[in-house]
Amino acid sequence: MKYSVCLDALYPGIDPAQAFPDIRAAGMNTVEFWNWSDRDLAALEKAVTENQMEVRCFCTEGGTLSFPQSHNEYLSGLERSAQIAHQLHCRRLITQTGPETGDHVQTLRNIEEGLKKCGEILEREDLILLVEPLNTRIDHPGYSLVYSEEAAELLERVGNPRIQLLFDLYHQQISEGDLLRHVQDCLPWIGHFHAAGSRNRGYLEDGEISYPYVFRRIKEMGYDGCIGLEYFPKGERDFDRLPKLG
Repeated sequence: MKYSVCLDALYPGIDPAQAFPDIRAAGMNTVEFWNWSDRDLAALEKAVTENQMEVRCFCTEGGTLSFPQSHNEYLSGLERSAQIAHQLHCRRLITQTGPETGDHVQTLRNIEEGLKKCGEILEREDLILLVEPLNTRIDHPGYSLVYSEEAAELLERVGNPRIQLLFDLYHQQISEGDLLRHVQDCLPWIGHFHAAGSRNRGYLEDGEISYPYVFRRIKEMGYDGCIGLEYFPKGERDFDRLPKLG
């Protein structure tokens, strides 16, 4: 396993050309970010190349999966995001699922239908789409996909290995707890993790999640991908406080 540094969380408003040497000095070479449309992509690509960084993932833009009338817009946004992914030599895109529509069962059907429509694009562009559940209690009220078991059942119905689960340990601790049991149950679908302290989304040790233990157990389960650092430091980023992944 290795860490992926979320630029928007740890380096908000900072030029990647300045951030990347700092990240490399901490012994890491993998980054991710949220939206692409408000970035200087040429400058980002140049900084990635010059610093020999890997862009692990970023968010697709446009449309909403939970509303069928928005699916064409979503697919168009996925096409545009795919071209940016190729420009940055990135193979993974993150997607949220959108708000509830008023009927949760129908909302999940809408999301399933939308994700199935993505298959042709993902296959043609050789990309993976990471579907992210979020907590509704603190950060995203009204969001449509909250629980990891429900997300795994959704992806099983979609049945496309290019569509995987982004398991955000911060969000799932708030939504459901019992993290390692849920990780074990969802492991066949998990393509990426996010991590932040469960109190105020700060440093990893800030809250009730014992990240050294959680990371060790996740590795023992056979996961060998990235842990995305999506915490919001107060002052220094303190990479030396991060648990060793081994």
